[in-house]
Amino acid sequence: MVSPKRRVPWRGWDLLPQITTPTLIIGGQFDFIAPPPVLQRMHRLMPRARLEIIRYARHLLQLERPQAVNRAIEYFIGVRRSWRGEVEGDDILREEGLL
Repeated sequence: MVSPKRRVPWRGWDLLPQITTPTLIIGGQFDFIAPPPVLQRMHRLMPRARLEIIRYARHLLQLERPQAVNRAIEYFIGVRRSWRGEVEGDDILREEGLL
């Protein structure tokens, strides 16, 4: 049994350069489980990755800063909003099943 205080190092670093699918790496500025330096390393190793660090968030950033997380995801998938917050081109997104 592994002690809860003992961290087991992740051994998947060698696989990351093989991921060629556009990937969003998203994390919290104050995340202590997956800290920004770890995410930055992942970003450097993945050729088509985009890194978004959500300010003032920890590990549960989707609960702590949901609007910021949604904006990062929408930007990544190409959703644009008008100044009123309405999705532009939502007819296309509906056809693709994204809305």
